Amino acid sequence: MCLSLSLLDPLHKATKSPNDARAIQAIILRDMFPSYCAGKPAAGDPAPKKAGEKDSKKKRWKERKVPWRLKAANEYVAYMVKKFKRVRQYFVMNHHCPAKHGDLTSSSHSQVSAFVKALLNRLIHPAFWGSADNKKVVFRGVDMFVRLRRFEEVTLHHVMHGFQTTRCQWTHPSGTGGEKVSVVEHSIRTRLVGDFVFWIFSYLVVPVLKGNFYVTESIPFKRRTLYYRHDIWNKIFRQSFATVSPLFTKETDEGVSKILSRRKYGFSPVRFLPKHTGARPIVNLKRHQPVAEFEKYLTKDYIKKTYKSASVKAYSANIQLRNPYRALKYEQVSMVFAFILLVLICYSAILGNEGRVVGELSSRDKRSL
Repeated sequence: MCLSLSLLDPLHKATKSPNDARAIQAIILRDMFPSYCAGKPAAGDPAPKKAGEKDSKKKRWKERKVPWRLKAANEYVAYMVKKFKRVRQYFVMNHHCPAKHGDLTSSSHSQVSAFVKALLNRLIHPAFWGSADNKKVVFRGVDMFVRLRRFEEVTLHHVMHGFQTTRCQWTHPSGTGGEKVSVVEHSIRTRLVGDFVFWIFSYLVVPVLKGNFYVTESIPFKRRTLYYRHDIWNKIFRQSFATVSPLFTKETDEGVSKILSRRKYGFSPVRFLPKHTGARPIVNLKRHQPVAEFEKYLTKDYIKKTYKSASVKAYSANIQLRNPYRALKYEQVSMVFAFILLVLICYSAILGNEGRVVGELSSRDKRSL
């Protein structure tokens, strides 16, 4: 089982083609430190030629040259490329997030966090952290990130609280630390370290979680996030979908085109929320679906006439059902007031003051009735 990461896909190619390892390292450096490499041509990418300019080996070497401040970081990236082909993600996940036979429960937050930290510990060079205390700070941020509830956020400043930038000697031009530096130099080093920590979460932590777990909330725990291994979630999904599949009909492309041409809104995807037994299907009718997601079922003339462009979003189903909902809501409120009026009339008739009660009610609630 290979690592399904947006970053490690080119790394996997680099391990098979050692001649391209330098270009892959340069691309990783560009993604890792965008603030430092901004405005410069991407190392390893061919630069546009000018009219009459000849392509020379010396010119290509200059384009691939690593920035002088990132030479130490480039060595650590090369270490990551070498360590990648030794990582066996499947065995690491089975060790920290085991799947017992017949058990369809989710992995705990501590198990998921331990799995992510184990991968980071295997891939990232120890000198990249600067010190053991800095690695603990980042791993503490991983714990916070895994335990986030739905709609909660964590900032880079919060994750790096307690991180000692001076310990990261790879940010120093001379490779030594401890000396007094200017404010500009300190800001550059702090920015490099911040880019590195942000890259860890964007290109390693998030893709690892997406590639190995189905992350969702649940009905009993509401906003709490649950992590299901993909093989476990596939079993839950198949069992739950088998119970609701008779309610759905499979449409051909022609049938979908006819349905979409009769309305101004698209379709909503169905997702399943886990519960104590199985999963519950829900549909988000409030979502405004982009026309580009279903433009293949419609003609260009119809899209131009109805939506003006495929880049806009279609109406949601709730907007189309707004008027029928208001009519039903009005009927429901009218029936409630009529029922209340009937009860009061019957009660007043028993007490003998029917006219006075009805008169007070009609004058007080004339607008409502």
